[in-house]
Amino acid sequence: AAARARLQLLLGTARDRSDDRAGARDACRAAAALAREARDPQLLAEAALGFKGLGLALVGSDAETVALLREALAAPQAALGEPLRARLLAALALELYYDAPAESQRLSAQAVARAREAGEPGALAQTLSARHAALWSAGRAHERLGVADEMHALARGAHDRIAALQARNWRVIDLLELGRVRDAEREVDVYAAEAAELRLPRYRWYVPLWRAAIAILRGDFAAAETASAEAQRLGVQAQDANAARYGATQHAILLAEQMRYREIDVDELMRLMHGAPTSTGAWLPWIVWIQAERGEASAARAGWEQVAADDFAMLPDDANWDAATDAAEACATLGDADRAPALIARLEPYADVMPVIGRGIAVCAPVSYFLGRLRLTAGDPVAAAASFSAAHAACARVGAAPRAARSRLGL
Repeated sequence: AAARARLQLLLGTARDRSDDRAGARDACRAAAALAREARDPQLLAEAALGFKGLGLALVGSDAETVALLREALAAPQAALGEPLRARLLAALALELYYDAPAESQRLSAQAVARAREAGEPGALAQTLSARHAALWSAGRAHERLGVADEMHALARGAHDRIAALQARNWRVIDLLELGRVRDAEREVDVYAAEAAELRLPRYRWYVPLWRAAIAILRGDFAAAETASAEAQRLGVQAQDANAARYGATQHAILLAEQMRYREIDVDELMRLMHGAPTSTGAWLPWIVWIQAERGEASAARAGWEQVAADDFAMLPDDANWDAATDAAEACATLGDADRAPALIARLEPYADVMPVIGRGIAVCAPVSYFLGRLRLTAGDPVAAAASFSAAHAACARVGAAPRAARSRLGL
């Protein structure tokens, strides 16, 4: 049974690398059954990790994956060893990112602590990926970049090329959020070469996704459209759980940046919102803003009351914290002077940051731009002018022509 379990694990890895996620899960499911028959907790742990898969997609938790990881973690301490237990904790932390954020935070911290104590670079690199995700909230981009840098160095030292590639994946997002767009582009180029050499489709599709995001930021809309279509094609082919949703979202953002609001399919965005693992607060402010720009006042006002309820309690403080900038756009478009100060207070500490949507769907304008909109709405043109000036300078520095133009319009 143990020998057959190992063969099933190898088969699962081969299928996972060749875009057959269903087949990979079948093989790892069989490996888990054989590991139980052999009473081998280490093989069960490897089956659980293989069942979760090579790629990293922050989506809603899968019940079977969670159950298998918890079963593996239930083994006695001595039966697993610290490095393997740390990897299991990290995998479970990623799986629970949206459904149990407090537990996810706790598990990711435990995983890193155990891996550090064990002194195994490969295990530590993999646990740092979960820690990076746990730190994904407003104002922590510098901290996350440090985690990604350490992860990359450890992965290279351990000759774990997949973990090193994931570290670069995180670095692209962090660099974009910090406004270091040219550094991010260089990172994308290196990532693209390494991903092509490894031939892992679930990593390669991010390259055109990021290039589309940067093209939108710079106003090269034709190039963005081509790259976005390629990203969606490759992502769906790789069976990435985020690919179809990311493609539809990026297309809507592409239209919004061109102020083609009436061409956006709001009904589709509503369907995406209800089918997403994220909270309603990650989507509704954006939908309300688009409705307001389209002149659909009644729908926009109704949605806005939901967004603003209890001092904007629905706005997330996780990977989707950029929703606060959508709320700022909605607030300004609807002219809600009374609620603008609450959003100003929420966003002001991050004035220099450029929020990134999802795993690189789009790069927002600097937060200072949205502060300018809010301050003008609140009736403070002097402060608004300072914010728009800062936004214009930041946009000009990175070549974000559309938002530079909007900043000048605000001035």
